[in-house]
Amino acid sequence: MKNEIVKWLKLIRLGTLIISFCPVVVGIIVASKYVEIDWIVGIITIICAMSLQALSNMINDYFDYKNGIDTPQYNGYEKPLVAGILSIQQQKKYILIVLGVSILSGLFLSLKGGYFIIIIGIFALLSAWYYTATKKSLSHLGLGDIFVFILFGPIATIGTAYLQTGDFNVESMWAGFICGSIATCVLIVNNIRDKETDALAKRKSFAVRFGKRASEVEYLIFILSTFLFSFLYYGWSITNIVTLFGLALFFMLIKAKGEKYNIVLVLTSMLNVIFIILLLINNLLQ
Repeated sequence: MKNEIVKWLKLIRLGTLIISFCPVVVGIIVASKYVEIDWIVGIITIICAMSLQALSNMINDYFDYKNGIDTPQYNGYEKPLVAGILSIQQQKKYILIVLGVSILSGLFLSLKGGYFIIIIGIFALLSAWYYTATKKSLSHLGLGDIFVFILFGPIATIGTAYLQTGDFNVESMWAGFICGSIATCVLIVNNIRDKETDALAKRKSFAVRFGKRASEVEYLIFILSTFLFSFLYYGWSITNIVTLFGLALFFMLIKAKGEKYNIVLVLTSMLNVIFIILLLINNLLQ
């Protein structure tokens, strides 16, 4: 039983799911200022978002392994297929299970939110598949940064707030821009770390196209954009402080090598947690 749990945690890359968890929480926090939160809908929204990200992770691992991109020399997190923990057939089975969770939870939310949520769900499912699955996938075309910013930013926060309030919420959009910027920074670290293997696989990420230094500048731009988006909506607010933590991580990034990128990646994802805490404090101070 313990081994099965360990397999699942490695398979879904539990440590990365904070990227999908946090924008939903942000959407709930924003919505709580206007309505009483429906926690059943909130919890299922979290399950749906995290299962969609887990699905994307698993599909990515499957095709990277099948295409010979992931090897034992891979610097990232241990992947079950590469480590021999799972077979191809087992990976397929687990992908179908997580797909089922995504669809069932999405159908429940669609009953609550209608066509708007259905459109978001279809877009998220297609993005999970097309991120890696084909030679014209988002990652191969270098479009991953854009889709991560949108999906794990404004779409997640706006959709979550909409499910609670039944209406479009401007604050959820601006808060979503901050979450999306942070999520994109996580992808940037991932792409810098995997630059060499991505180049061999002809995956034209930003790091492959323009190099490590340009990617570091991209990281800095998105970190600074968290201040811009925070300031434009909240003004001089405690939420602006998230940018200072991001700048500290930028200096860690430019000095990182090899597996040290994994540390920067995890810490970057934690910026969303810091933003949640700052947002809660900001709400209490108002």
